[in-house]
Amino acid sequence: MNKSTFNILVSGVGAVIGQGVIKSLKIASKGSKQFNIVGLDKNPDSAGRSWCDNFFHKPEVSEDSIKYLNFWKDLLVKESIDLVIPGIEEDVFFLSENRKVLSKMSILQLNSNQIVNLCKDKWKTYQFLKSTDVEVIPTLKLENTWYSVRKYLGDLPFLIKPRRGNGSRGIHIIDKKKDFIYWKSKLRSNSMIIQKYIQGVEFTVSSFGFDEDFLKPFIFRRKLNNTGSTQWAQIEENSDIDVTIKKIFEKINFQGPTNFQFILDCSKLFLLEINPRISSSTSMRAQFGYNESLYCVDHYLKKKKIEVSCLKKGKVVRFYEDQVI
Repeated sequence: MNKSTFNILVSGVGAVIGQGVIKSLKIASKGSKQFNIVGLDKNPDSAGRSWCDNFFHKPEVSEDSIKYLNFWKDLLVKESIDLVIPGIEEDVFFLSENRKVLSKMSILQLNSNQIVNLCKDKWKTYQFLKSTDVEVIPTLKLENTWYSVRKYLGDLPFLIKPRRGNGSRGIHIIDKKKDFIYWKSKLRSNSMIIQKYIQGVEFTVSSFGFDEDFLKPFIFRRKLNNTGSTQWAQIEENSDIDVTIKKIFEKINFQGPTNFQFILDCSKLFLLEINPRISSSTSMRAQFGYNESLYCVDHYLKKKKIEVSCLKKGKVVRFYEDQVI
């Protein structure tokens, strides 16, 4: 595609990922007008709207409705969108389900159907990874009995978490049998999993997949805030993580920006989850030259080989600021 300015639709600009995509595109443009950024969010007062060239808020209709699909179709055509980069997981799933229709109007930055559907459900992800030789945390459905849980997971504590969702939302720590009985009675058991609570060093890792290859993983050792997003991160090298992601690519051939969460307990590395999208720490990576949003433009629109030139060392801290809209 031979254009001087690309129209990029970024969804979820009220959330940290969408805002990170905008920031990364602005870092890549270096003050020039390479990108016309169209923002989308369900909140008309989103802070991210101030950083966009144009902004739309989602209609208050069901995302399963034809009205919602028509809204997307009209928006992509009206704004002549070249590329859509989803900034929230709900939009990844919606776009994936409707990719046959919407991809006729714009290029959608989406992972493969296989990995998107797999990563919708943490239980299915666990079952798939367990069938490989990737080390995963012992996990069961919450539907199981206390006896079965103790026998399979071992010593307390445990974690109950939703099969669908991200961050730290809906997670409960189980320190004793009484906690297990309480939460099992309060939650829909078939929508939750319970797993061994592993404490250790956490890593958030990004790679970019192509048809037959992927970029060397960019690894951050990180500390989370209370919402489950990265508070600070430091560049790391870890050969075990590199090997694990190679194994995953050989199994599911992830495409585009893909995020992997790991935890290191003493000397044992566990894969926590796979996110088939850009992650919340994307703008932090862009500070070091690993710019996933720019890679999306280069790969999907310019059809050019991605060249990575980023720093090997460094630490970055996330902070909050005020925005007048």
